[in-house]
Amino acid sequence: MNHDSVKLNSADRQKERPGIRSMIVGFLLLSALGCMQMNIGEKFLFNPIKGDKHPATEASMEPVLLTAPDGVHVSGLFLIHPHARGSVLYFGPNMDTAEGMLPLLKAYRDRARVNVLMMNYRGYGFSEGEPSWETLASDGKMALGWLKARPEATGRPVILHGFSLGSLTVSMITAATPVDGVILQGSGTTVREYARHRIPWYAKPFVRVSIAPKLDHLDNREWVRQSRAPLLVLVGKKDEAAYWKMSRELYEASPSANKRFVCLPKGHHNGLEIQPGYDDAVMGLLDSVIKREPQPTS
Repeated sequence: MNHDSVKLNSADRQKERPGIRSMIVGFLLLSALGCMQMNIGEKFLFNPIKGDKHPATEASMEPVLLTAPDGVHVSGLFLIHPHARGSVLYFGPNMDTAEGMLPLLKAYRDRARVNVLMMNYRGYGFSEGEPSWETLASDGKMALGWLKARPEATGRPVILHGFSLGSLTVSMITAATPVDGVILQGSGTTVREYARHRIPWYAKPFVRVSIAPKLDHLDNREWVRQSRAPLLVLVGKKDEAAYWKMSRELYEASPSANKRFVCLPKGHHNGLEIQPGYDDAVMGLLDSVIKREPQPTS
């Protein structure tokens, strides 16, 4: 990593001045107002997006509708590769759906030569109900059981890939359920650290963070410590939502004998997939887990 200082020319300095002025104004306003409180509940984690139309039917893609024990129907999409060497159960961020991420899921399937299943959280896409912290892992385990029972996936490795909120879901599942591999992308440690990272540095002394009790005790590091599955922790150095050092802490907490930490220097929270090094990191984990190529079916 290059730590050399960058000299700004006069034009660059002119561009920076409005940002500096804004910070000074914000600092003075916060000083005048005194301490402020940020209340963090489940709405901090979820931003439900309802589906408007189903994607066009394709032979290599199936809509999925699973019924949870409490009767709630959870929707998703299953993308099938004709010569899949394994399967990926993908858990997405808090601001998207399986339908919205379909181009990315198709590229993942074709590039990695795997089946890909992504389920919508409750209240997202065409899933019923309301999203909650308690149902993330239980619905995720239900999806994992469905995927393992599919003939396209039977007898082949299953890797769990979680992005942002999805990475926390993956950690909870793999803490209690053996899987063949784990990818945590744009992940973090605790809700409190997520919240503190979003507060500008100049405002931190004036903002008190209050976390709902049901969320305040959750620590992703504790779940990661309970899985020895092959692990890739992947993050962008410029991640605005999950500070990269939190991902490093997850990597260090893992007891896996096959683990790797990759921090892409120009990567942000979103769009990490187009950064140099992303494909190599993901394929490296998949290749280390998938030991043999399946024979084409006649």
